[in-house]
Amino acid sequence: LVVPALMAIQHDFSRQGQAMRRALAGRTRGGVVSVATTIAIVGSALWFALTLGWTLVAGSLAPPLAGLAPAEAGPAFAFLIFVLGLAVWTGLVAVISAARSGRNAA
Repeated sequence: LVVPALMAIQHDFSRQGQAMRRALAGRTRGGVVSVATTIAIVGSALWFALTLGWTLVAGSLAPPLAGLAPAEAGPAFAFLIFVLGLAVWTGLVAVISAARSGRNAA
């Protein structure tokens, strides 16, 4: 029973990898998905570096975000800011790309 389950898991991961490669390759009409995916990835990486990355390296929040935090904010607070910011960022990218793809289809 374990081997078929592991094969199914491997197949699922393979399909996710294929979908990501297709999205990054830009095989869509107009390339809106590829541009949106690239913007989402770059923005997410920058947000990670500004929140969690800075906290893990320096031990405190980045100066622009330090005003949002209580006095003894640690990595847990940085993680909270990262997750909330990432949710806002991906939602914004999704809404804008949906609006653009709808406009391009017309």
